[in-house]
Amino acid sequence: MSSSARQAAFRKSHLKDRSRLNLLIDHQAKLALTRLAKHQDVTQGHLLEQLILERQLLETYRMSTKERNAYYVSLTP
Repeated sequence: MSSSARQAAFRKSHLKDRSRLNLLIDHQAKLALTRLAKHQDVTQGHLLEQLILERQLLETYRMSTKERNAYYVSLTP
């Protein structure tokens, strides 16, 4: 098996409930992400997941039931 085939198989097996995110961010934000992840002894990906889900919880808590339902339906796969 070629190295590219092994890599493709690895990615397929490890991306079951995950999605790739490729983006550019401000340099200061990247430094902060690196520092926070190191300080908490977690990966940068894990830290981003935590921050995003915590923010979503905060935002949806403030919504009415109607707004919350519309929010979740808007991007349901």
